[in-house]
Amino acid sequence: MVYLEVARRLKRPVFGIGLPGHFIVQYDDGDLRTFIDPFHGGKLLEDKDCILLAQDIAGADVSRDPRLLEPVDKRYILLRMLNNLKAAYFRAQQFEKAAATPETAGHYQARAMARMQLRQFTGAAADFNAYLRLAPNAVDREETRRQLSAIHRWLGSVN
Repeated sequence: MVYLEVARRLKRPVFGIGLPGHFIVQYDDGDLRTFIDPFHGGKLLEDKDCILLAQDIAGADVSRDPRLLEPVDKRYILLRMLNNLKAAYFRAQQFEKAAATPETAGHYQARAMARMQLRQFTGAAADFNAYLRLAPNAVDREETRRQLSAIHRWLGSVN
């Protein structure tokens, strides 16, 4: 993000590229097009290097995805940063911080999981319900419903 902001202030055509598991930037002024890895000393990359990097990180063939090297918008970048921060909080078992993130479907899901760890079952149930409302076609819909059912059973047993 810092790299993109500096480039913007210098009026340079630099765009964010959200590879799976790694973020790079692209410089494209019409004459020169290259990718830059700001996390590895500004290393310059070609298309094939980006694809290999993405495949190494994803552990799968991503070369056929036409969107792989397309620029992403500011909203995507912000959501990705928040998800990375949330994942760091979970890894560090800082569940209070993981629970205090912006309100999106993913936010409610993550906060519900954090609240489960904190044994805040009523709040977790509310968040799981909000998640299902915001993501009605979620792939983990049935698992989330099972979690809700277990929470309700537990809450019923303590009353």
